[in-house]
Amino acid sequence: MTTGPIWITAAGFLSTLTELISTSTQVIASGTNVSYRFISGTVPSGIIVSSTGTISGIPSAVLQPTTYNFVVRATSTEGFADRTFNFVVKDSQPPTWNTSTGYSSIIDYNTSTAYLKLGPKGESFTLNKQYVYYQFQAEPTSAPSDTSLKFYIPENGGNLPPGLTLTKDGILSGFMNDTLTFDGLDEDLGGYDEEKYDAYAYDYGQVEVDSIGVPKIYTFKVTASDNVRSTDRFFKILVVNPEMIRNPERIQMSLEPGLISTNTNYIPSPQFIKGSDLGIARAENNETFDISAYDGYPLLGSVIYTLTTGSTLLTRLPNNLQLEPNEGILYGYIPYQPAYTTNYSLTINAEKWYQGTGTIAVNTFTLAVKGNVESSIEWVSSSTLESLYPGQPSELSVQARQLNSDFSIKYSLVDGTIPPGLTLERDGSLSGSIDYGTTGTYSFTIKAQDVYELSAIQRQFTLAVTTYDNNSYTKIWTRPFLSLDKRTKFRDFMLDTFTFPQSSMYRFFDPNFGVQTEIKMILEFGIQQQNLADYIPAFRENFYKRRFTFGNVKMALAKTTTGTVVYEVVYVDIVDNMERLNENNELQSVNNVIYSNDQIYYPSSIHNMRRQLSQLTLNNNDFINIDEFMMPRFMRSPQLGQYEPPGYMHVVPLCYTLPGQGDTILKRIKLSNFNFNQFDLEIDRIIVDKSLDNTTAKYLLFPRKNITDSIQSDSILYVFDETPLETDTNEAITRE
Repeated sequence: MTTGPIWITAAGFLSTLTELISTSTQVIASGTNVSYRFISGTVPSGIIVSSTGTISGIPSAVLQPTTYNFVVRATSTEGFADRTFNFVVKDSQPPTWNTSTGYSSIIDYNTSTAYLKLGPKGESFTLNKQYVYYQFQAEPTSAPSDTSLKFYIPENGGNLPPGLTLTKDGILSGFMNDTLTFDGLDEDLGGYDEEKYDAYAYDYGQVEVDSIGVPKIYTFKVTASDNVRSTDRFFKILVVNPEMIRNPERIQMSLEPGLISTNTNYIPSPQFIKGSDLGIARAENNETFDISAYDGYPLLGSVIYTLTTGSTLLTRLPNNLQLEPNEGILYGYIPYQPAYTTNYSLTINAEKWYQGTGTIAVNTFTLAVKGNVESSIEWVSSSTLESLYPGQPSELSVQARQLNSDFSIKYSLVDGTIPPGLTLERDGSLSGSIDYGTTGTYSFTIKAQDVYELSAIQRQFTLAVTTYDNNSYTKIWTRPFLSLDKRTKFRDFMLDTFTFPQSSMYRFFDPNFGVQTEIKMILEFGIQQQNLADYIPAFRENFYKRRFTFGNVKMALAKTTTGTVVYEVVYVDIVDNMERLNENNELQSVNNVIYSNDQIYYPSSIHNMRRQLSQLTLNNNDFINIDEFMMPRFMRSPQLGQYEPPGYMHVVPLCYTLPGQGDTILKRIKLSNFNFNQFDLEIDRIIVDKSLDNTTAKYLLFPRKNITDSIQSDSILYVFDETPLETDTNEAITRE
């Protein structure tokens, strides 16, 4: 009897969709040349089912949450199989305004419109000539969490005061530049500048004259949009000048009580608007820094600058640097200093006085003073790098050295393109592996610069990508799924800088080397890449939930063909009680098969699991390819006292060190008394790094929980009929 494909994705509910927001979901069935199509039911308008099993699109709007049931047919060479799924589509919600800060408690109850608190000290008014910087805040409700809201004033939404602009990021900024005229109100309907002639002259708010003017109120609407839904809010800005506050009898009585606290001695405060970072100064140089504050009313008193001094280095000026009190300028000759970099924190006061009344603005500036230490760099690496194969873990790096100092060097890509799949790390490592399908020679320019940016050099490099095999390979590994507390405990130990100092590590920034912060045992370093479901037949034998234990902490050498040590690896042995040493001192499984009471059992040793993976057959009935060259260098290097390399080792690497540093790390691990066996090494799945149908890692659960569990060997795949591929809680393994 011919059977069709076997569904892996469970029937029923797939996910909850939000109207008008893009979505994508994958359904999976195992079989040969599987294709998919929608055959009955209803899917949300805007959603399509592709032949690859991807269900994607933008669901149209709904009036209320709606459930859609539909049937997808999976067709393979052997036949077809149908499965019913459903989506729930909910209506989206507009963004929500954050009104917790920045709004006056004075509310216009007719429009529920709040006055923005834009005053120099957070008042509910804005001074004319003042510099304004304000961030509107709203949060997306239904949109994806990484959605950036857009802010704008809609058509007929009112006007901002002159001089202010609103960016799409919601920043209201600019110099207030209004004209506060006093209207004669000779006509009943007259407003600001609506009559042919006003009875009063213009007032610029900088001198005391009879024409003080009147406040202006601007009402406008701001829209916050997530590109699907939007929400509006009205705001008010009250514009006044200092003389209105100093002369309360001239303020319009129509203003809400308490909106302006009048003060006959009021003067506007200066504003520090140039930021706080003064940058870097060089010792043995003349330096000048402008730390002045903005004063919108220079005729209403002058500004005097003073320094708040202290007894520590952080709260005083660098030697010889002086503060000019009237202009707000730091200047002077900075003498030689022995320390390379000294950081200063300078608190500057801007005091403004007028008619016996003063106000003050305070800002803290930072300044770094660097000594003139000679730095000179030269390249060590040749411009032609060693060639790489696609999929091969890269050990390439570029290197430069300091001639006159011991400053660290950082590297950056400034031109050209490195092969896809590789990343230039800051220590010069080219980490990762080149994507399959990549060929040719790549040219790129890298800059080497000391961390203090005293000197830098550039060099163009070339890297040839060649192929030796038409196949693509991936990794398969397994690891315990520990609780968050256990994962955190292991990670914290591995990040201890005394036990694992960065300076001792090989390729510290490379995720394939350096310090490893998770427990991972790789079963195959290079197995031919297939569809995810194609690896499931290996589960027919020798795969069920197993518990291993940690053994001893050891070290191995990774060497070139000439015997030069490239790096050392510190690792923990994985103890498998189903394996024994044979006459050649090699670990192998006790048995591949156990016969007991007329029953056949398949021990799940590491050796047996690897054997089953290596005996997978492809559609052309060939065995799957295993590329031993993908094993790490230390497994391909003869160790001390050995003539042959050890080959595959079931271990958990802890760190990769520079030559000669492994013994030190071993001693520090022993000194820590860290107990690795506090972690339960229970294994119940394999993880496929990348399959032909998945670009991210996915895992497959073992069908048996115990060696005695019985499954029908000719229907092994049915174990996944109602069990979808689950999502790994680790960030590196996600599901679309």
